[in-house]
Amino acid sequence: MKYASKLNLRIPDVAKQLRRNTKIIGIDGVKEKMRIFRRYVTRAESEQILSIFHLKIAEAVKFVFISNIGTVAAHVHTEEDCVINLYIEASNAKTVFYDGMVVPIKDHEWEGKTYFGADESLLTPVEYFEAASGDIWVLNTGQPHAVIAGDGFESRWAVQIYLSMPFTETLKYIN
Repeated sequence: MKYASKLNLRIPDVAKQLRRNTKIIGIDGVKEKMRIFRRYVTRAESEQILSIFHLKIAEAVKFVFISNIGTVAAHVHTEEDCVINLYIEASNAKTVFYDGMVVPIKDHEWEGKTYFGADESLLTPVEYFEAASGDIWVLNTGQPHAVIAGDGFESRWAVQIYLSMPFTETLKYIN
């Protein structure tokens, strides 16, 4: 794949045991088309999770959250270069990447991170993956992408690691 890569790593046990009933620290939303609830991860939990990665990855971390991810319309991230998702629970949904001209439909800010919702009518789907529980994927978040629900989809639970390191450089330290 050009915009995402599945990693051959095992999710640390601490990530599987994160509390889902902790305080919600943010809700991302572009109208009804985007729903992500972010929850707090302690520094100690973050350090244990990051221990499976090269030190250079840990040095590039901006945020670590446990997130409940619903459907998400096409968007790009503008303040982090890529995200590593550790899928604790993944149901019937695809992460779709697009090519084409990105025309922002709404600027959305939360806790210093900015997303641009992208006009999907100007984009062409070019690749996708369907994560399974236990998978770890690194995503190029500067590329337009969306989460598209399948039959019976409710949401995904994932530990999300936001990085200030470009996607291609991140892959060098992981593969």
